[in-house]
Amino acid sequence: MRSEVKKNDAIVTNFDKQTDDFPPGAYNLKDSQAAKIIMSVMKKTVESELDEYLLAGKPVTIKITGSTDASPVRNTIPYKGEYGELNDKEYFLNGLFDYVSVNTKTGVKENSQLAYLRTYAVRNFITENISSLKITDNTFEHYALISSKVGAEHRRISIELIVHDAFSGKTNKQADKQVNKNIFVPYCEIDKNIPQKEKRPFVFALVIGNENYSDRQQSLSQEQDVPYAMHDAKTFAQYAKNTMGVHDDNLRLTLNATAGEMQSSINWLINKTKNAVASGKKPEIILYYAGHGLPNKDSIPFIIPLDVSSGDLSLAVSLPDLYQELSDTKAEKITIFIDACFSGGARKQNLTQGARSGIKLKPKNEVTTNNIIVFSATSNNQSAWAYDDKKHGIFTYYLLKKLQESQADISYNELFDYLKYNVNNKALDINKPSQTPEVNISNNFKQTWKELKINE
Repeated sequence: MRSEVKKNDAIVTNFDKQTDDFPPGAYNLKDSQAAKIIMSVMKKTVESELDEYLLAGKPVTIKITGSTDASPVRNTIPYKGEYGELNDKEYFLNGLFDYVSVNTKTGVKENSQLAYLRTYAVRNFITENISSLKITDNTFEHYALISSKVGAEHRRISIELIVHDAFSGKTNKQADKQVNKNIFVPYCEIDKNIPQKEKRPFVFALVIGNENYSDRQQSLSQEQDVPYAMHDAKTFAQYAKNTMGVHDDNLRLTLNATAGEMQSSINWLINKTKNAVASGKKPEIILYYAGHGLPNKDSIPFIIPLDVSSGDLSLAVSLPDLYQELSDTKAEKITIFIDACFSGGARKQNLTQGARSGIKLKPKNEVTTNNIIVFSATSNNQSAWAYDDKKHGIFTYYLLKKLQESQADISYNELFDYLKYNVNNKALDINKPSQTPEVNISNNFKQTWKELKINE
């Protein structure tokens, strides 16, 4: 089942089970009792015995082998897109480097594709369920073996995990794990026990958290940063992936973004969606933003990159323009969550400087186009507040809390009613002025939005 050796400065651990494994044509872990046992042993071993060596950024190589017997694939095996559209992926077929593709349109027609899917099922489990490997620098290698013999004993998976530089420097027993901006560290109850739902192959999500404005603008103080915006974004990304069904390849998390980085991420989202539409799919977009927002002199709302000052919004992102760009992709449904205010206020101190400092403006309530629903943290000229006890914005905390409780099986109307009551109530409880979320619905959805659900 498991063996371990120490080679130079590395720990090499193998996980396999020498028993009959997958049924013919199956690739999901749930279809193999042996595969489920292997993954259970691996999770327990990594999170207990190997955890002390798995510091943040520690290089780890994970070699996954999937095998099939010699029985040919006689009829196409449907691929439901559980792991996304896998096109021209690098792997080793019977020891030789090659490329493999598996997609929902063509399904599985060859044993090499079936063996590869078995390796990807393992990869998906590791990335989503083994916590100690979420902070390491992982390299996955996929190996497919096609046996010349027929029989269940040739339909297996095995894993070799190599922790490089395992004995260099400190271990987690000697020092706390390093923390960088991309690592997700749970702080409160909504950061844990995130519901796991089935993947939806054509949902594309962009998650942006802008917090440390003072790092990029010397004229700003730390009081003008947006506390917990990065943690808000990182936690929302976990919910997007686990609860809202977004594949890793279809999710982009952008933290402390400059104007160029924000535009690049937006372009990524637009291009991914357009490509899906062009191939005949009906994609969905999810966009989340936490950070500063500001209106210009015409009360047009903008979301603010880290390196854009309040005095010049030419490189900021206009929400009406962004809505139009997203609408032009022809996505089936576009859901936007904005934990920011556009009055000149903020979670602590506002971003505005000079003549505009202290002035609260009422942004225009923009009417969105096409299939867009926008949940905003505030109404009119209100500020969006932080929930210090939970290390989240109030709006994001209750948004994620409801997704956790409902497992995202909730209508937009139910979600809005919940947010409207709880966000404002909590703001009053912590002695802050009112904060009332609002929802903005495009014309296409005005008659149906209340019945629409998050995960449909």
